[in-house]
Amino acid sequence: MMKLLKQILNPRISPYVFSLALLLITNNKAYIVIFAIYGLILFTVNKFSLMESLFATLLLSLPFERGLRAWFIRVVSPGPHPWIPGYDFYFGIAPKMIIFVVLFFMLVLIKKGDGQKLKPIDFILLIFLLLSVIGTFVSENSNLASLGLVRLFTSIGLFFVGSRLFIGERMRELFRNTLIAILLLLGIVGSLQLINRQPLGLFLEDSGATRPLGYLTTDGEPFYRVSGLMGHPTFFGSFLTLLIPVSFGFLLSKKSKRWSSSKYVAVLALTLGLISLFATFSRSGWMAIVLSGMIFIWLGTKKNVRALKFWLLAAMIMIIVVALSIFVPAFFSRLQSFNDIWTIGNGRGRINLVLQAWEMIKQAPVWGVGLNRFTQVMSTNDLSLEARGFLFPVHNTFLLFFSELGVTAGLLFLVFVVYIFWQSWKKIKNNWISTGIWVGAFTFLINAQFHTLFSQDPSLEVFILMLGYLSTL
Repeated sequence: MMKLLKQILNPRISPYVFSLALLLITNNKAYIVIFAIYGLILFTVNKFSLMESLFATLLLSLPFERGLRAWFIRVVSPGPHPWIPGYDFYFGIAPKMIIFVVLFFMLVLIKKGDGQKLKPIDFILLIFLLLSVIGTFVSENSNLASLGLVRLFTSIGLFFVGSRLFIGERMRELFRNTLIAILLLLGIVGSLQLINRQPLGLFLEDSGATRPLGYLTTDGEPFYRVSGLMGHPTFFGSFLTLLIPVSFGFLLSKKSKRWSSSKYVAVLALTLGLISLFATFSRSGWMAIVLSGMIFIWLGTKKNVRALKFWLLAAMIMIIVVALSIFVPAFFSRLQSFNDIWTIGNGRGRINLVLQAWEMIKQAPVWGVGLNRFTQVMSTNDLSLEARGFLFPVHNTFLLFFSELGVTAGLLFLVFVVYIFWQSWKKIKNNWISTGIWVGAFTFLINAQFHTLFSQDPSLEVFILMLGYLSTL
């Protein structure tokens, strides 16, 4: 019994145990207790520092948007026709937000060592945040902008925390284990949702309040789409594509012993994650994972053919083939829906959102129109009835930053992202785990061209933490 308990408390195992324990929670109190016990064990039993324990707890809590206090914020009222829904968004004070604030102030107050000194890339982010703060104050609706600033500050601030703590190998390993543990949890939830063809009724399912029966595809044949614990299937698909390459990179690494239990868990997480990704019917997610697989194959041939472990690649291909053979009608039907994207699909609506973003950039190039105000500003324009029926933020994360924060802020964020990818590229080539994190972060760039991955899902937060990891290589 003591031996089993000791294994459970091992920091290599505990992320998996406590992530799966979240499936049992039924209310906010239990939600908090799981994270509190996890952090306390790391601090007292495993002798992690207070900052490391809090950071590990933050990592485990990243996917969960469920707030201790939460509100639906109305931005545009519905109408005048009953089929024009208006626009609102969810804002919650989640545990990860509270933990981050504590961590950030600890980071500011501690004595600056060599690893804590600001780097040039840090100043780019600080200027980006400063411009965002000024843009919030000059916004015509500072209340809406302030809520966006809170989420932006939390996401971007994670880079400063992560890039300091990922210097230590222990936190790097914990980060990798936590991401695979989260993939396992979400893979289980997504696969069960697919089997049941409906949400599971879990406390953590974000879409339960607005979509109690779940989502269906809206172009082509209507198929049930899993959304995991996220607010929408596309958010879930994008998040999975961040995690899947990490698990794959771990399986290719030399640190992964041939028949170790950790390898079995990673294979299970990867398999369930791929099944769940398929069941999201997110075409951009499918595209991102195919491209990430091509990057792995290309890098494997560049490094060492044997290092690619063809048996593992063959196993993954078999998993995909089996999954497609089971769901082949749905798969090909979804592919054929590309033909409908400009008719019954939302292709024209997306193009109109891009045009609206361009108009806002021309209207407010310096400070932008203000965070969370895209739909509000759009609704004041002379829109067709079709456009009013597709009233959403522009489905492109970078264009959203340019339109809501201004050209300078948008360019700074773009420079920051490109610099991290560029400077870490040569450093990942001798480490499959780092390669997995690099490729995972790269999938965000793909999905961000088709979705608004900011404020309403945790993709940006994990992306920024991955960049923090890559900056320490």
